[in-house]
Order: sequence, then C-alpha cells, then structure tokens
Amino acid sequence: MRIMKIKVLLFARLREIVGSEMVELHRNEIFTVRDVWDTLQAEFPQVEGFGKSLLFSLNQEFADLNTRIEDGDELAIFPPVSGGDN
Repeated sequence: MRIMKIKVLLFARLREIVGSEMVELHRNEIFTVRDVWDTLQAEFPQVEGFGKSLLFSLNQEFADLNTRIEDGDELAIFPPVSGGDN
C-alpha cells in the first residue's frame, strides 16, 4: 500500500492547540476528510471538542467529512470563530 502525504492547514484555536499552522500527515489509511480528522484527534486529543462545528476546505473548495482525499491534497480546517464586541 502506498503512503499518502496530506498537508493540513489549521486555523484559529486549532492552530493554537496544535502549536503549528500546518501539519503534514504521512499515512496509508487516509481515504476521506473524516480519516484526516480522526488522525488529528488521535495525535492531538485536545482538539476532540470541535468535531461537529468545523468547516473543511480541500484544495480550496468546500468539503465535508465524506470527501475523498488524494495523495498531495491540501486540507484546511476552520473551527468556529467567535466575534468581538460590536
């Protein structure tokens, strides 16, 4: 089985928790956005609480948890962002 390389861009609170704006995953079991998210939760358990409120963008196009991932893809993950005082 071939190992896939996926670039994951993290924003807002996710970036703070992980301590980096980008993570590269090298795995052979990644098939969907959900697989990437599950891998990140396994490596960084403190991100688990974001599960249902995330937005995903695969190669700069909106994606959902069932979107297929290919070798070399770029996945951006956006947690909810709270606004400031208005």
